[in-house]
Amino acid sequence: MSNSIIYSMNIITLHHYHSLLNEPMRISRGGLKSRHHLIIEISVNEVSGYGEAICSSDLLLNVTKSLDLSELTKIPLSDFDAFLKSYLDQIVYFEGLSVIRALFCALSAAALDCLARLDNLPFYKYISPSPQNASPLESYASNIYWKENPDEMNDDIKYLIDKGVKNIKAHVGVLEPEDELRRLDTLTAISNCSKFMLDFNCAYNENQAHSFISSSSHSNHDFYWLEELVRPDDLSAIVSLASLHGPKLAFGENHYGRQFNFLADQGVGFLMPDIGRSLFILD
Repeated sequence: MSNSIIYSMNIITLHHYHSLLNEPMRISRGGLKSRHHLIIEISVNEVSGYGEAICSSDLLLNVTKSLDLSELTKIPLSDFDAFLKSYLDQIVYFEGLSVIRALFCALSAAALDCLARLDNLPFYKYISPSPQNASPLESYASNIYWKENPDEMNDDIKYLIDKGVKNIKAHVGVLEPEDELRRLDTLTAISNCSKFMLDFNCAYNENQAHSFISSSSHSNHDFYWLEELVRPDDLSAIVSLASLHGPKLAFGENHYGRQFNFLADQGVGFLMPDIGRSLFILD
């Protein structure tokens, strides 16, 4: 990363987008028929970086009305991430619990994206230069959403496989653990995946999560990871689950910084920072 040049931000711009979905997107906590996106743009010397605020855009817009974003442009861009970190120190973001944090995540990402562009580097290389012997990252598709008719989910999986996608994640947890497993056993297309992952979007309590994992050992399928079985702020449940099933668990979308040390210490197999929520990226 370049520290020899001090860049000053010229302007911070908010872009609000709203679009209707082709079909409802349903996860364990409910469904959506449309999506709102609030994109933060930070500009320096006609170069712009972008970050998305992952939260209710309406709430975010109300919050930004009470903030003087022009004051933030007085901070040198290279100090921006550290400034935000000193200003806000919350442990967990989850849904509407921290609108300010969602905004700061987007500001942080936009500032780093701008620095990366000024250095003519892809964003991922700027924030984490890969060692020469690093293994290539595997991508996966995560757009298999819960549907009332499991045959439709099976068709969605087949569609991705036919397109050459080998690793697929499905959103589950709408029903009780045993019912979800029965549905999953009917999804025959899973057997054609290289890796098949499950995202529960924090659907279950501790007992339900233990029940699902125990029962899944008798499933027709081997699930590569089980993501966010419980709420991210239910730390005692995470400790309990990790003590028995750590290597299969995935957490981190709603954690940041020191929380990843906690998750790693518990033996969680997959740490998953989300660039839109894991304040601050360079931690």
